[in-house]
Amino acid sequence: MNQAAAAYSTAPENRKLLRFVYKHALEELGHEQMVVHDLKSINLYNEGLENHRPLPAIQALISYLYKVALDKGAVARLGYSYWAENCYGHIDPLLRKFSNDLNLTKNNMSFFVAHSEIDSKHSDEVNEAISFSELTKDEEEEIINTAVHKEPIII
Repeated sequence: MNQAAAAYSTAPENRKLLRFVYKHALEELGHEQMVVHDLKSINLYNEGLENHRPLPAIQALISYLYKVALDKGAVARLGYSYWAENCYGHIDPLLRKFSNDLNLTKNNMSFFVAHSEIDSKHSDEVNEAISFSELTKDEEEEIINTAVHKEPIII
């Protein structure tokens, strides 16, 4: 939902970017159900788990993403999208290790397996959104700063 929240601080004249933001937010809806599926597939799901308060590190990330979205808008939020949609090459060895060590199948890791396939398409769309946006030097720096996270996370 933080993806859609980025529209709040984005100029209405930037319609092409706003369309991208809303479309991408819509496509992300329901991805949390992949986690529920994965937990159920290995008998670790507890009813109502998704209603529990997130762990502090997860809450910090969620808070940071909303801060970027609401304070800086869709252009800066593209930086996180760029990182998130392109991270699988970096985390794939770790995911393979989890899979091997815990004897997990692709069905048990749908959030990462199916999500990585979806995100391959999203990666192209994020790159396209960055390239079609007529960015100022400051906006380019915001994308880079968000992608490499140069700000402290404060809750």
